[in-house]
Amino acid sequence: MKTNSCTEDTLIGTQAEGAHDEERHLNKPVVTGQLKEQTLKDPQLPVRWYGPIFNPSGYASEAIDFLLPLKARLNIGLKHQNPVYSEKFVEGLAPSVRENLFDMRNRFDSLNGGITVDHNPANGFLRPPDADYCIGRTMYETDRIPPQWVAACNRMDEIWVPSHFNVETFANSGVERDKLIVIPGSVDSNFFDPRKHEILELPNKASYNFLSIFEWSSRKAWDITLAAYLREFSAADDVCLYLRTYQFSRPDGDPAEALWREIREFAATLDLGNREWPRIELLTEQVASNQLPCLYKAADCLVGISRGVGWGR
Repeated sequence: MKTNSCTEDTLIGTQAEGAHDEERHLNKPVVTGQLKEQTLKDPQLPVRWYGPIFNPSGYASEAIDFLLPLKARLNIGLKHQNPVYSEKFVEGLAPSVRENLFDMRNRFDSLNGGITVDHNPANGFLRPPDADYCIGRTMYETDRIPPQWVAACNRMDEIWVPSHFNVETFANSGVERDKLIVIPGSVDSNFFDPRKHEILELPNKASYNFLSIFEWSSRKAWDITLAAYLREFSAADDVCLYLRTYQFSRPDGDPAEALWREIREFAATLDLGNREWPRIELLTEQVASNQLPCLYKAADCLVGISRGVGWGR
């Protein structure tokens, strides 16, 4: 896939929404362990951030948008805490973003004590034995959370969730309510300003183009999207559905052949008769992070169907 030119705006120095809410909360005094004589205002207080940083996941996207604005304000290091590490994702980061993330990664081992932020599904929360204060950042899609999540959350000092909905669902499931803090998700609105980006060139483009971006799984409802599209349109319509999709366990692989087989098998169950399909294009190659705004700009309609997402990143 090619693009004419796509601005590689650095995220550093921008007003990343949500990160400021987080910073203000880090400035709140606490009295626990070795922090009795300190407050979280101390810019040299170590902050260690755990999570999936270097893969194309929603957790990684959110973590990066938190970490970059905080780097200049806090003594912060990061650790990639996930079995899936994507070289293509790392290569696709804007050079300044990659450099700043690597700098925080290199700083991590020199930090001890202080605050930890575990940015993960709650069943993966850890409490490092030397940490003074442990925060979990997570979210969940439904009106209750699993019992193991409740136990993991209650072992932390605070739980950051993106919405009041999750405050209620976590508390009603048994998480201690006074641990729950709403920290909105962080996004760089400057980076996603369409006026600053060119349109990404797409193959087989139509007069009207749909785009859906998701991990290939039943939860992301690819079958509902395809059923609606194939029943509504035919080859007589000048439309195209672009599916930017991947298998999470193999984000750098090319699953196109397997996915096309699954699509054909599913379409055979829809009783479409002999009608020819409208255009469908699988985009299984990773799109570099700094080109995502260009991809969004290339579509006329973004399709976001799902059986449940924590936040929809």
